[in-house]
Amino acid sequence: MDNKNKKANKFKFVTLNDKGEFIEDKKSTKNPEDNLSFKESKDKEFDTKSLKDLVDESLQKPRRVPAPEELDKTRDFKKHKMYVSFETRIAIRLIVILLLFATSCCFILKAVNYGKKDIVTYNEITEANYSVCQNPNNYYDSQCLEEGLKYSQDTSNFINILFRYNLDYSKRIPYDIAYHIVAVTKIFDKNNNTKVLFKNEDVLVERTSISDISNRIFFDNNINLEYNHYNSLVKANENKYGSNSEANLEVILYLDTDETTTNVASVTMPLNESNFSIRKSTLSNLNKSIELENDQWNERNSMYALIASVLMVLSLIILYRTTNLVLKVVGNKSEYEKILNKILKDYDKDIVIAKDGYEVDSNKKIVKVAEFRELLDAKNLLNQPIIYSKINSVKSEFVVEDNSKAFKYVLKDSDL
Repeated sequence: MDNKNKKANKFKFVTLNDKGEFIEDKKSTKNPEDNLSFKESKDKEFDTKSLKDLVDESLQKPRRVPAPEELDKTRDFKKHKMYVSFETRIAIRLIVILLLFATSCCFILKAVNYGKKDIVTYNEITEANYSVCQNPNNYYDSQCLEEGLKYSQDTSNFINILFRYNLDYSKRIPYDIAYHIVAVTKIFDKNNNTKVLFKNEDVLVERTSISDISNRIFFDNNINLEYNHYNSLVKANENKYGSNSEANLEVILYLDTDETTTNVASVTMPLNESNFSIRKSTLSNLNKSIELENDQWNERNSMYALIASVLMVLSLIILYRTTNLVLKVVGNKSEYEKILNKILKDYDKDIVIAKDGYEVDSNKKIVKVAEFRELLDAKNLLNQPIIYSKINSVKSEFVVEDNSKAFKYVLKDSDL
C-alpha cells in the first residue's frame, strides 16, 4: 500500500483558475515537495508567477531591431539567367568560327610571307681616312702627316689607310655579304686617261664574309701601304711607256654580294712624282630604299604558323560541336512536328497561314473533323482555303469556313 501511494504521489497535478493562477489539485499529497527532483526543486520558486504575468513581462521587454545590412544578408535574391534562344547560340558560334578561321588565314599568309616583297629604307655611309708616314707607324702616330696636305716622295714611305663601312636598315633583316681590299696600279696615256697602258692588282685584304640578322652592318679595316714599292714598279716600266704617260695607285674597298661587286670607298695617289696630293672617294646614301625578297623562314614565321594552327584547330572543334548540336536538334523532332511540317509542305498551295492567330465567328456553327483529309474534302466542296493558325508549340488548328459553318481540324501532340 505504501508503494502505491509513493507511485501515486510521484506527480503533482495543477489547474488554472480564471485569473490564470496555478491551483494545486486536491488529490495531490500534502507534502508534494518531498517527491520533487533536484532540478524541479531549484525551479520551484519561479512557478509562483502566473501565466498572465509571464506574458506581460515578455511583451514589456524591448525588441531588438536588426540592422539594414543584417536584413540584406537574410534576403534571398533570385538570380535570373538571361535566356538565349537556340538560333542565337548557333549564330554566335558561326560568327566565332568565321572570326577564328579568318584570323588563322591572316597568320598563315604572314607565315608564308604573303607577297614576298619588303620595302626597307637605309642609310649607307663609308669613310676613308689616311695619314702619310716616313716610317711604318700606326695610323694614329703623331709623327705622321694628316690628310689634305702636299706630300714629298722622299719622305712618304708608308701610307696608313682606314676604311669604315656603316649601313643602317629601318628593320632587322638577314644579310650575307663580304668585302675585300685591292691596290690597283695603273699606267695610262697622259692625253687620254681612259687608255690604260699597264695595270697591276694586289689583293691587300682577302674576301671576308659577314652574315647576321640585324638592322646594321658595320666593319672597318686598317691598311699599312708601302708607297715606295709601287713607285719602284712604275719606274721599272718608265722607259717602256715613255714620258707621255702617267701613273697612279688606287686602293679600293669592294663590297661583295651574290649578284655584284661594288666600289664603296677608295684612296687615289699619283706615282713617280716628287710632290703629290691624295684624293679619296666615299659614299653617303641617305634615306634610300630597296625592295627585298622576303622568302626566308625564321622564328617569326614559326610563331605565325603555330598561332594559325591553334586557331584553325579551335575553329574546327567549335564547328564539329555546332554541327553535332544542330543534327541532334533537327533529328530530334517530335511526332507532332513531323506531321505538322509534312502537312504544311505537302499542301502549301491550299493553306493560308494566319500569322497572329485566327478566330472563327461565334455565330457560325463549328464542325470538328477527325482527320485532315476530311478537311481537304470540305475545302474542295466549299472552294475555300484552309486557314492555319498556331495555338502553341504543341497545338495547331486548320479551319475551312463558309457563310454559316466552319470546319475545324485540331492537331495536338497529346493525341498522337
